[in-house]
Amino acid sequence: MIGRWAYLKTQYPQVRRMLADTRRAREVQHQSMLEKVRLSADSRFGRDHRLADVRSVADFRRHLPIADFEYFRPYVEAVRQGDVGAMFGTDTKL
Repeated sequence: MIGRWAYLKTQYPQVRRMLADTRRAREVQHQSMLEKVRLSADSRFGRDHRLADVRSVADFRRHLPIADFEYFRPYVEAVRQGDVGAMFGTDTKL
């Protein structure tokens, strides 16, 4: 029991941040989406879908179609063959 409390005390800042983030979940999700989109904006996929222009969920929906795997297959195949720039931007850590 003491170990549990000691662990929670060491994790307290992270727990507080997580609880604060739950109160602003929509904003956190929006920022997370934009960060992921920004990382891929300079990839071939990003350029083909104008990800650099995405500023909102509505923009994201406009630029990226709902599609099956076949739509994305050329990008995935290019990555499989070593062209990581087909789907991932230069700042993306793999």
